[in-house]
This record gives sequence, structure tokens and C-alpha cells, in this order.
Amino acid sequence: MEEIRKYLSLHSKITDNAWAELSSLLKEEEINKKDFFVKAGKVCSKIGFLKSGFLRAYYCDEKRKEKTVYFNFLARNPFVSDFESFISENKSRLNVQAITKCRIIFIDRRALYKLYESHPSIERLGRVLAERHYLDALDRIRNFKTEATNRYKILSEKYPELVHNIPSNMIANYLDITETSLSRIKRDIYTSSKKLPYGKK
Repeated sequence: MEEIRKYLSLHSKITDNAWAELSSLLKEEEINKKDFFVKAGKVCSKIGFLKSGFLRAYYCDEKRKEKTVYFNFLARNPFVSDFESFISENKSRLNVQAITKCRIIFIDRRALYKLYESHPSIERLGRVLAERHYLDALDRIRNFKTEATNRYKILSEKYPELVHNIPSNMIANYLDITETSLSRIKRDIYTSSKKLPYGKK
């Protein structure tokens, strides 16, 4: 649990008393590849911290086609939830599915909100993390205003572990391009640089 405290403390200091109560309420689970942490159509009542593994958040459009919104992995988006559903208590529109076997430490909504009432440092941490989640969403929107080659370059340069561990069809879906287009982009980058991190096939 101490690794979680260290990570959280990077964003906002937690008092010893607050951490003692928070850590007593945390639970750990292991989910297998293709299992769901959040399922569309159900209220998301928990928020998790990803210790290991990779997950994908996606929704299905009106044609039942999957649209990848983001990935959860330790280097980015280690907090796993559908925050809209978690906050509003409305049914989730997202699926959050394990791409690999994952270990997640989580807390349920009711317990977390009780901590907000009794520990200002936990409430402050929640606000800071919500702000970060919002800024990350804005960053994704800005990136998607650029052309596909640049989007892939940003992804592969900032998060090489992602493109090495995520199947290429999911990378293409996230970038909103076809696998054929992704292969062409990789080939063009390789031709110009002779060095390219390939997505897992």
C-alpha cells in the first residue's frame, strides 16, 4: 500500500490519520484479460488504482462499433473508473476492460465520500485528481486535432510501453484510423528514422 501513498502524495499531502483510515478501506482484486472493471449499462460504484497491467476504456456507437477513449496503465491514467458514472451515480456509458491480467486496489464510492466528510486532505486529493483527469482529457482533445502521423508519434514517444504491449488494432482504434493506415504510418516513420517502436500484433 505504501507505493500508492507515495504516488498520491505527489499530487497532494495526506495526513497520517487520513491515510490510516483510507488504507483500511482499500481492497485488492486481480482481473483477467478481457474481464471488465466497469461495464456499460451499470453504475460505476468504485474507483481503483492500477498496480500492474493495461486496460482499455471504450464505448459502442449507434452502429455498435467500439470507440476507444483511453488506456489505463501505470505511467498514465493509473486511476481506473468511469468518473462520470462514479460521480453522478448514473449508468455508465463506458466499458473498462482488461487487455492483460491486472491488479487493482480500489475503494467503493460510499466509503470514499465518507472519508471526504471526515478528512479534508482526502477531499483535497480527490479534487486535485479530478482536475488532473480533466486536463488529461483536454490534452487528448488537442492531440486529436493533429494529423494521424503526429498523433502516433506523440503516443509512441511519450508512452513506448503502451505501443509495445497493446495490440495494433486497439492502437488504430484509439487513433481513429484503420490498421492499414497505422501500418503505413509505422512504415513511413521507419523509413525516415530507421527506428520505430511497433505495437504488439
